[in-house]
Amino acid sequence: MDGPRNGSDMLTELTVFDRAGDMARFAAARQRLVAENLAHADSPGFRARDLPPFADVMSRQQFGSAPVNGPEAPRATRPGHVTDLGGRAEAAGLPAPRMLDTARAPNGNNVVIEEQTLLGAQAAGQHRLAMSVYAKSLDLLKLGLGRLR
Repeated sequence: MDGPRNGSDMLTELTVFDRAGDMARFAAARQRLVAENLAHADSPGFRARDLPPFADVMSRQQFGSAPVNGPEAPRATRPGHVTDLGGRAEAAGLPAPRMLDTARAPNGNNVVIEEQTLLGAQAAGQHRLAMSVYAKSLDLLKLGLGRLR
């Protein structure tokens, strides 16, 4: 029988905080893509992009603090190599954006402003949800420690 755990071990195993952080970072990256898509709404030949659904990414364990194994695991091919998301190095660890398959305008652009507005609202809601989960989990932890006021 194992002895009692010390406090630091218990606090490092609170994955709810990791998942809430992953979800918030994912929502922020998705919001950046929506903003980029909207900024290029009139650019000839521009193709709108989006990230796969967060649940799909987490089920394949391809994001953030989740372990990444198997043939889909990202690999660095040189020092400093990161996953690209709209040219932003800080997006390392995010899945690659996928092109949206929507009808194209005569100029080759497929950005639908209404669709992008909806995707932006979904990303904002996902971010709010992640922050609520984080805050409520922190409140429960404080309550368990007798420090909630």
